[in-house]
Amino acid sequence: MMNTGLQNGARARARKGTTLIEVLTVIVIFLVGILVLLQAFPTGLQQLRTTRSNLLASTLARAEMQRLQSAGTALPEMIAPVRFLGTGSVAQVIGNQDWNDLNPTADGIDSSGRALVAGSPIGRWDEVSGANHFSRIIGELRTIPAGSTVSGSGEGIRFQPTFTPIYYERDAATGVGLTGGLVVYTNDLVRAISDPDLLVNRRIRPGDSFRAFVVPGEDAAGSPAFDGAPQLWVPLDLDDSLQPIVPRLRLTYSWRGTDPLTGASESSAIILVDPATVTATQAVVLQAPASFRPYLVINLREIASVQGFYGDAGISPATIANVLPESVRVQKVLSELPAATAFSPTNPLEYRVLNDELGLIMVNPLAAGIRLDLPGGRVSPLQVRMDYSVLDWRILREALRAPATGGATLRLSMSSLEPLSSTRPDGTASAGLTVPAPVPGGTG
Repeated sequence: MMNTGLQNGARARARKGTTLIEVLTVIVIFLVGILVLLQAFPTGLQQLRTTRSNLLASTLARAEMQRLQSAGTALPEMIAPVRFLGTGSVAQVIGNQDWNDLNPTADGIDSSGRALVAGSPIGRWDEVSGANHFSRIIGELRTIPAGSTVSGSGEGIRFQPTFTPIYYERDAATGVGLTGGLVVYTNDLVRAISDPDLLVNRRIRPGDSFRAFVVPGEDAAGSPAFDGAPQLWVPLDLDDSLQPIVPRLRLTYSWRGTDPLTGASESSAIILVDPATVTATQAVVLQAPASFRPYLVINLREIASVQGFYGDAGISPATIANVLPESVRVQKVLSELPAATAFSPTNPLEYRVLNDELGLIMVNPLAAGIRLDLPGGRVSPLQVRMDYSVLDWRILREALRAPATGGATLRLSMSSLEPLSSTRPDGTASAGLTVPAPVPGGTG
């Protein structure tokens, strides 16, 4: 009877099953284990994302370095921070900027995140700081090849900057870019050191169209123009009525002195000399006798003295104590035509911008026929150089194409465009490329 009772009790317990407390205990144990595992997942996933990003960055950087190494002489002379003065006619290179100092040349940031200079916005803080602070490309070189036909764009010679997109804004009234944004110019004029007496009595010689003469301040005493000031004399061509043709020039030089803004003892500037805007204290045409060459004489002390566009004092002539003659370089600036304007049949120094974001330009095909006479009997083809500002260094390389004039497509020079749906490094939503840009002559 006792064995029968024990068997009945075992059957009863078997029918009873697992208690609620036992189930809850098991659930809690499982939850604790799952939570422990879940805490390990974010760290592992973050490590995977970091590893993937580092690998992608390394691959892109290596590909970009290989591309630039293969570019050879097409690489720019300098990538530097600059400040624009006047209406963009003078760009002063901030030569004492440490490469580790990635702050913009600004005096604050407004509520919209735009960097300010003297109260005026020059663009989003993240586009004028960090690597983007060093955004001015100076002297990128292209050699003029034979003319080529581009479908939908007419006859011309096409060039594209190495680093794109670029800062470029068209003037609504003229249809061409604002002064100082994109500058296209020729080879250096052959430079020589001379004095006014020799130049005034100098006859016309072959190749004078691409020559320039520096007169140091100590040699300029008694000069017929700007007595005692350091000068640059540029020989001028004559038109059919024997009147001098005064070209637009790009002038760079350095001087010793103390700049009140940068504190540098040696400063450098890139100056666009436009005969339509220079004053009589900055440049004059020296009309020599008819049998001699007329000159454009530029006062190297005054030509840089332009009030800062954003309200600072600019460059004062009093700070230009001693111009360094060996630093003077001058080139002829190509004239920009509106996009739909045909090239001149007589002036080869012209170009059009075909794509504003890519900075794609087309040069008058007549430029392919120019050969320059250099000292020693050497001959050189015409070269084209470009100065421009990069919109954003964070835009990397990828095999993307953009629409171009005439239904063609163009491969982007810099790849891996930032998606509009992505976030910026500061966590804010991407606004694409439609952001205020610090263009010379603009308002932000």
